[in-house]
Amino acid sequence: MDRIHVIYPEKLGIISKNIYGYFVEQIGALIEGGVWVGENSGIPNIHGIRQELVEKLRAINASVFRWPGGCTAEVYDWRDGIGPPEKRPVSLAVAYRADGKAQANDFGTHEFIDFCRLAGADPYICLNVAGSAPLESFKWMEYCNMPRGMTGLAKLREENGSPEPFNIKYWGLGNENGNHGGMMTPEEYCAAYSRVVSISWSILENRETIASGPIWNNIDWSRRFFASYNNRAPGWEGKQLDGYSLHYYSGADGNDDTFSEEEWYQKLGNSMGMQKLIEDQATILHEFDPARHVGLVVDEWGSWTSAKRVPSYDRPLYLQTGTMREALVAAITLNIFNNHCDIVKMANITALINYIHSLFMSEGEKLIVTPTYHVFDMMKAHQNATCIRTVCASETHNDVPRVTASASVKDGKTLLTLVNTQYADPTEVIIELHNGFFPADVQIETLAADDPHANNTFENPSVVSVSRGSASAGAGGHELLVTLPAASVVCLSYQSGEAEGLNRETADRREVRFSRIQPIEKMKARVLK
Repeated sequence: MDRIHVIYPEKLGIISKNIYGYFVEQIGALIEGGVWVGENSGIPNIHGIRQELVEKLRAINASVFRWPGGCTAEVYDWRDGIGPPEKRPVSLAVAYRADGKAQANDFGTHEFIDFCRLAGADPYICLNVAGSAPLESFKWMEYCNMPRGMTGLAKLREENGSPEPFNIKYWGLGNENGNHGGMMTPEEYCAAYSRVVSISWSILENRETIASGPIWNNIDWSRRFFASYNNRAPGWEGKQLDGYSLHYYSGADGNDDTFSEEEWYQKLGNSMGMQKLIEDQATILHEFDPARHVGLVVDEWGSWTSAKRVPSYDRPLYLQTGTMREALVAAITLNIFNNHCDIVKMANITALINYIHSLFMSEGEKLIVTPTYHVFDMMKAHQNATCIRTVCASETHNDVPRVTASASVKDGKTLLTLVNTQYADPTEVIIELHNGFFPADVQIETLAADDPHANNTFENPSVVSVSRGSASAGAGGHELLVTLPAASVVCLSYQSGEAEGLNRETADRREVRFSRIQPIEKMKARVLK
């Protein structure tokens, strides 16, 4: 039987709310027809933004939106998206050859800020580094953040309806610049990054800049970038490098909605690769940044099934069906982020709506949530909570751990998130609290379905939903037996009881020291006294 250890004395750090962020790219049907329906639409909207989407985002504590790309960022001209909508030009979209669509620019900087404010999220803008001069990045930052009336661009912002500055904190400098975003070497990108920040130091005061890192776990790229940056700007103090962007997608053979059991495990196994990515990249980062000022920003991640076709003229670009498999990829990944909250400072799932690994899908006035939305809802209490070390003494199946977990405490309440990765089999687990005990009542939320291919549709939007119940270990108990349904995400929440005086047998065990990843045979020595 699997055993989950929740080790209260070992606190890993604060889980940034920004780990629960979203990618909102100006591409496909993500903005046009998804977020943006237009002020004159018959679809209920707030200044052109889909009202129901805003309401559902507020319900899950939406944290941060990354925009306009992605690949779109490197061809995006911010001036095309300001001013009277009827005067904005239609632009060539970055994915024109894939879906044959142009970019209308009805949704620009002001609309993006409106969307963030309505949803309660922070804006994160990705600047054009490969396709424009550093001065254009400077001017976009000036337009957004300079005080009312201070400069000509601040006055232009006021003329366009926003007298007060947007005060955007997060700025990404480029996207995948070693690949689609310019095919730069790490040294070339470092030079491009340095040119922007060196002329923008006054605008960037009290802001955070994020450098574009590699796709996948490209160790050589990262090592060369940081070596080059250290040579250009010895010492980190005040050098305007706050985050390092990583992109990682979990792929698999087959289709998004008709996958086999083998393809199920293939995708979940690939999602576990996020752990190695983070740990390898953190090792390089700490080598060059021993003060640990810079955090990792995984601003593109998710489940991407390669069989979804391009070109895409008969359906929105990269629209995928969101099944229980996507829900488990999301929960596994968020557990990894939580457990590495000391280094992961932001993450943005790709994407919010109608694109790759979505939380929402829309069709005209209809809006449905995918199983992944429920995962973000169930796990929202982890935001800004203190992460507690968990150790899963769990067997593997098809090279995938049978159970993954993360736990956090906030305001005296524990949230423990468990994922049963088994395609068809339920799993019994014993949850053991170290230096802690359960109250009489433990609340349980379960996301599961009879079929791992289950997904919500416009005809039946509640095929996959959350069920709620409770369990009891007896007041003061330190162990609880829980059965996790096959292919499920289960969250337990309870008022935390940390042992005082260490007067119980389990509370007397001190200095628990498990590494994050250990083979099952090493788990037999459960606690070091």
